[in-house]
Amino acid sequence: MYEQSCPRCGRDFVGDDRDRVADEVVAHALDEHGHQLDRMVVLAHLAEVGTRYFDVQKRNGTEGGLKMRLSARNQLHGVVVEVNDGEVTTTVKIRLQGGDVMTSSITKEAATELGLAPDKPVVVIVKASDVIIGAAD
Repeated sequence: MYEQSCPRCGRDFVGDDRDRVADEVVAHALDEHGHQLDRMVVLAHLAEVGTRYFDVQKRNGTEGGLKMRLSARNQLHGVVVEVNDGEVTTTVKIRLQGGDVMTSSITKEAATELGLAPDKPVVVIVKASDVIIGAAD
């Protein structure tokens, strides 16, 4: 089940078909509020079913998934815009909801397992022990 609220008025859209729910939210925002939403960003948001829950394919070869809650609070919804494979690592560029682009370097194997390709909705999960900030003198 997929659920998405209109960012302007809070109206809820619910359904079993993620694409249909995204289309309804985008059409509503434009028709009712004159606000153009990026459909791919709405789809990326809908990819997260429930609150910080993700389906994880079991590694033992059986079908089905496992619901898991993540402790990482920095979860950024976006859409893959570019995938560059190296010999061992893959660089992935993701357009976030606000329009900024984030680049991530992951193993080539992980990129293949995730099926990363342009226009695929994804969630960037950031878990860092240190964040360094610089400022001009």
